[in-house]
Amino acid sequence: LDAADDLDHQVDVGIAGHRRTVVRERRRGERDVPLARQVAHRDARDFEPHAGTRLDLVTLLRDQPHERGSDVVEAQAGVHAKVSMQEGRARITLTTPDGNRYGPLTLSLRGAHQVENAIVVTRLLETVRRQGISVSTGAIEEALSTTEWPARLELLTLDNGRRVLIDAAHNPDGAQALAAYLRECHPEKPPLVISVMRDKDLDQILAALLPVTSAVIATRAPSPRATPEGELARRIVDLQTE
Repeated sequence: LDAADDLDHQVDVGIAGHRRTVVRERRRGERDVPLARQVAHRDARDFEPHAGTRLDLVTLLRDQPHERGSDVVEAQAGVHAKVSMQEGRARITLTTPDGNRYGPLTLSLRGAHQVENAIVVTRLLETVRRQGISVSTGAIEEALSTTEWPARLELLTLDNGRRVLIDAAHNPDGAQALAAYLRECHPEKPPLVISVMRDKDLDQILAALLPVTSAVIATRAPSPRATPEGELARRIVDLQTE
């Protein structure tokens, strides 16, 4: 559940992932929409948040499914993870509350943040298994160690031997994850080629990436939503001189 795209409130999120396995509810006469989006709508109708109010999405998600005879699994609760980083990838061994052990194995996806994603998907598949669907430990281990996700810290080697790292960091959290990877694996501060959509948090994305890169090349993706390269370049210069 990518709550950042669904809510305007500051939220505490206990589940994550871009593959849209979401808790859903239906109101009479309404189409199916993600629960998080309905929570946001209900919140706007029922009370006016005062300054400092935090919408605890974990609590709301925990309460709602019980009304429907379902359970909420907090992915990291009770999980023991042994982790070491090797050339930008996590080497992990997971032990879960179900008594299962996974690994040691190396996650195929780069970045320390992928450890949390691996825990979420492992607990999800264990939950599916408890519902009677056969998912072996070996299949989970194979998925964790072989999954490919284009343009997510994807390191390409060109014909001339030079390397290019591609990442679709489209929000501040993604930019922070990319920055953490660059800080750990590329302290030489590589040049950055960047395009940003107009509806994205440009300043926060740049604030994360400028300190860990050297030269910056502003460009424009072939989309009407893209920030013009001249405007983007001016904002980069402004932030560097502030």
